[in-house]
Order: sequence, then structure tokens, then C-alpha cells
Amino acid sequence: MRFRRVFFILITIVCLGGLLYSGLRVFFYLLVFLLSLLLLSAAEIAFAALSFRIEPDRRHLFPSKNESFSRRLTICSDLFPIMHIRMICEHGHCTDVRREQLSFHASATKTRPAILNIPLTSNYAGMYEFHVTSVELFDFLGFFRYKVPLRSQLPDNPAYIPILPRINRFSRAPRVFSELIPPMRKTSERSENVGGREYRPGDDLRTINWKRTARTGVLYVKEYEKGTQDFHLLYIDLTRPAVTGEEATITVDCLFGQAADLCAFLVREQRPVSILGFAEDGEEQCAVLHSGSIEKAKIYLATRKFTPAVPEDYKDRLSSLWEIGKNSLSVFSAALTPEPLSFLSRFSGDLATVTLFLITQNGLEDQARSVSDYYARMGVNCFLIHPKDLGDKEIDR
Repeated sequence: MRFRRVFFILITIVCLGGLLYSGLRVFFYLLVFLLSLLLLSAAEIAFAALSFRIEPDRRHLFPSKNESFSRRLTICSDLFPIMHIRMICEHGHCTDVRREQLSFHASATKTRPAILNIPLTSNYAGMYEFHVTSVELFDFLGFFRYKVPLRSQLPDNPAYIPILPRINRFSRAPRVFSELIPPMRKTSERSENVGGREYRPGDDLRTINWKRTARTGVLYVKEYEKGTQDFHLLYIDLTRPAVTGEEATITVDCLFGQAADLCAFLVREQRPVSILGFAEDGEEQCAVLHSGSIEKAKIYLATRKFTPAVPEDYKDRLSSLWEIGKNSLSVFSAALTPEPLSFLSRFSGDLATVTLFLITQNGLEDQARSVSDYYARMGVNCFLIHPKDLGDKEIDR
């Protein structure tokens, strides 16, 4: 574009000099022609700016980790054809410092909008950010450039897409379930039967009401009354990791993935789970009653936002909730000091029903081990989980 402008200015100066020096009509006509092109280009960019409109994808995307998905943007022209549009986008996880950049070139008319289906894939769970950083319009000669104000065109920019964790076999679960959480029972003992409903994918086959199924020809399952003590509390510490960039993304992915794994394991054993995590928007709890609710649990985990510190009043509510219900509790955290988990020291109940899973951060393993030892001395069952030691050996069932 710069070369075109310099060339146009030089030609204009030559024509103007030739007209003043020789007075020939040919220089006059050339000068009029060049100025006409300039005016047409200016008029085109003005009409293009008034005609331009961009429509983001309104679908609610919930892709899983390692699953391909696309972000669709539709570029429309309401009045005048737009010859050249350049769009620059960045995408990556919210924890990433540097994000991958994409550039697109398109044109649009009133009857034929430009549709961009941008393919994306994430190797980690958590909030994935898609940001349109700039949109520029150019005239047909490339003399002028108009930068579109994105705040008016894309009010929800950047867009945040939750990437769901994948359910794998939770390596710690059998020991936790069998030895470390006394209130749990592997037997089929439940409270009183309170009714039934149609079978949903993921329901335990042991709950099928065979008599009603045989009578109606439709699969029915029994529903049982669940008391507050039947729920296993699963707390997610949303204190922001100390590491940055990809290491932070790996830590967050491991935190969500391991929590989803344990949640799925407990539900398969007919143990309802209540997932807790601090949220500024008020959505702090997610109840998972049966296997059909696992998808809701994964969405809840993937949409969590991390904070510099969890407020003390929320920690007080959490400790009160545990003491009143006398529930068993599992805590997932990447803390490097005991402070984010200080609510554990406020419990007056049996800390043997509390299990702490610490996700180690790269290069900070000693600090995590120190936190684990601190709470282990208080009677909490502690495990250290190294993200890079885990593999996706068994996926959603």
C-alpha cells in the first residue's frame, strides 16, 4: 500500500509539473483522471465502512479436549460491495501468554456474504479465548485503509469457549474409595425408593426397575431419596497457578481432568457428588446425581475462572457446609502454600474423611510437597499428582 501511494503521488507531481511547464492538455487529462480515481477510492472506502457488518457465531460450543471445532464469523455488506477485508485473530487458552495468530482475507457483497469457518483444536481443558484483534477495509486501488471499531461490531470480543475435560480412569480413585473415605459404601444400600423415571444413557444398570420395564416395554430406573450425608463434596481451589504460559495451562488441565475423573468414578459407584468452587458470578455449586449429569459437571469445571485469592468469607462458608453435613470431602488444588487451603485447619470434624490432591507445578514440586506434608500432619490424606506423568489411557465411557 505504501508503494502505491508513493507511486501515485509521484505520477501526480509529474503530471502537475508537465501541465505547468508545457501546458499540454494530455497532462491536464491525466491529472483529472488520477484525481477521479482518488475520489472514487475515497467514496468506496466510505461506503464500505457504512455497509460493513460482522456476525459472530451464536452457537454454544462445548468441545472436548483434543476435539476439532470451528469458530464461524459471517462478514456482511448491507449497501456496497467490499472488495478487500483483512481480519487478524488470536486464539489460545486464557492462561497462555502468547497466542497463535491467524490472518484472513475476504470480500463481501450484499447477496454473497463471506463466511469464515476457522478450524480450532485444543489439547487442554479450560477456558479457550478467541480474539478478533483487528478488521481492516481497503479500497479497490489500495490507497485507503479503514480500521473497523470492533467494540460496536463485536460486543462479545474476545469470545471464551469452554474446553471440556475428558474422562479417564482416575488412578487414585480405587484406593480413595475403598480406604480413605469411610462414609462411602460400595454396597447397593440406599435410602427409601421415592419413584422412578425413564432410563437415561449412563444410568447404572443395577437401578433398572425390571417389573415396570416388562409391563410397559420401556426401560425404567428406580430413584432413591438422598440425604445430605450421601453427597461427597468435591472442592476445586481456583487460586491462580504461580507458573505462566503453557505450564499454567497444563496445570489447569490436570486439575480439571482429575476432578472430572474422580467425579465420574464416584457417580458410577452410585455416590452423588456436589462440586464446589468459588465464583464471582454466584455459580458456586454443581450437583451430580447420576451418570447422565457428568456432562453438566464437565461444563461446570471447564467454565471456572481463576482468581488471585479465594475470599476468606467463602472459606468460612465451605467449612460450615462440611461441618453441618458431615460429608466426605476431596480437594483439588495447585497451592504452593497452606494459605489457599486454610479452611481445612478450621474443621472440627474428622479430617480422615478429607482427601487433598495437589497438582504439582513445573519447577515448584518442593513447595507442593511442603504443603502436602503440612496437611498430612493434620490427618488429611494427601496425594501429589504430576501432570506430565498422566496419560489419556482410557477415554469417555
